[in-house]
Amino acid sequence: LPYSDLSIGFDYPEDRNNVSNYVRYPFWILYYFGFTEDKDEIKSKVDWFNSRKNSKDRFCSYVAFHDDDGLRKKMIDIIEKIGPVSCGGASYHNDDTLKTEYNDDKAKYISHFMLNICPENVSVKGYTTEKIFQSFASGCIPFYYGSEGQPETFVNKNSVLLYDKTNDDEIIEKVKLLKNNEKFYTDFINQPRLLENAVDEIYDMNHNLKNKYKEILLKKDF
Repeated sequence: LPYSDLSIGFDYPEDRNNVSNYVRYPFWILYYFGFTEDKDEIKSKVDWFNSRKNSKDRFCSYVAFHDDDGLRKKMIDIIEKIGPVSCGGASYHNDDTLKTEYNDDKAKYISHFMLNICPENVSVKGYTTEKIFQSFASGCIPFYYGSEGQPETFVNKNSVLLYDKTNDDEIIEKVKLLKNNEKFYTDFINQPRLLENAVDEIYDMNHNLKNKYKEILLKKDF
């Protein structure tokens, strides 16, 4: 940090000692929202996330390249107590349809499933990637691990199946209800995924990064 004009990362500023040349800017913002300061545009996309549905004609998906520490296999094993997990990626591959039917388009593939297993590589405060947002965008329920149990402050945790390595039985019972009780599923999927503060927080992250770029450029002698 002392040797750079600007550092960008997942950490919250307070966890970087609030240094002046650091900005928190997780990549999923550009992935889904773009670099905009228009609150109407941001709200429109938040509303889109909250309204996504799918046919749930398949049960559970998992798409990944690796499982270095075995955590993902544990999550697969939990879900397989209730129904099949379709593994379209290289990790635990058992389903060719990601390639043969959807041309390796992960979003289209997982949009046919009720659930999607989508853990982060590590569980660290602030480290939230696009994985959980991919599930939301495809209308499926994320079975998520990471971000110390809080994937962004504006993500409604009640709309997510959160795995914490100690709650296997709780997850199993909830997934059984989602699979077998249509009212429970409907109530669950109709919850907002992103809360009202999402618009302001996404706006602030875009605004702060833009202002930091301006500040740096104004100091430069070109």
